[in-house]
Amino acid sequence: MIKKTVRALLGHWGLAAVLLMASALAPIGLAVAAGAITSLDIVDGQVKTVDLGKNAVTWRKIKPGAVKTSRIANGAVTGAKLNVAGSSVRAAGFNYAAPKTGYLSLPGIAFRPEDSSATFGTLNFSIYAKGSPSAVIFVAPVNLPQDAIITGMTYQVSDTDPGPNSWAKIYRMNSGTVETVVDKVWSSGSSGWQNVSTSAILLPTVDNSTYTYFAEFMLTADLTNLKADKLLITYSYVSPGS
Repeated sequence: MIKKTVRALLGHWGLAAVLLMASALAPIGLAVAAGAITSLDIVDGQVKTVDLGKNAVTWRKIKPGAVKTSRIANGAVTGAKLNVAGSSVRAAGFNYAAPKTGYLSLPGIAFRPEDSSATFGTLNFSIYAKGSPSAVIFVAPVNLPQDAIITGMTYQVSDTDPGPNSWAKIYRMNSGTVETVVDKVWSSGSSGWQNVSTSAILLPTVDNSTYTYFAEFMLTADLTNLKADKLLITYSYVSPGS
């Protein structure tokens, strides 16, 4: 009987009437039985935060699976409203509101010649080729997050010789098959330090489960007139795990 009365009140007078009735019944020792009011009895929007006492609703009181994401309005839950028990917040998945930019910088001294017999030297963390062979290709592994999107590459090289030039590129390999990810960018002239950049990415999506990624540059045996300083790779990502 009480439950039917409560439902009627909720349908016609709203939550305020129920609360008023409860306060009227309390002095004479009457109360609403536990479980008499369920979520099905409450009209959407009737219960506000201001109606709830402090700690009236805690995670221990919410049945697992009772709150679905479809019931939570966008922006309703923010970091400022989270009270985390323990040392971490865990989620099956998380994406940033907008893609973030990441950078991978490979210094010249991280590269080694493909030909183990090639001679080379280092100067202030840059690398250069010596007398043999006449042109040396240097290579280094590239480790980027899974599903990252490569957006650009910059090759920093010192070229003070108007004759020989240097190039850099990125490629990937699987089962002996090599594919170009970022095609060659070249130094030019003899102006000294140069930053040669490109945003023309042939295969931008990183797939570490299938491919191994490498960067390489070529230096002619021009001693310190032509030396590689670093290769900078720019990429975007949408989640902490990417």
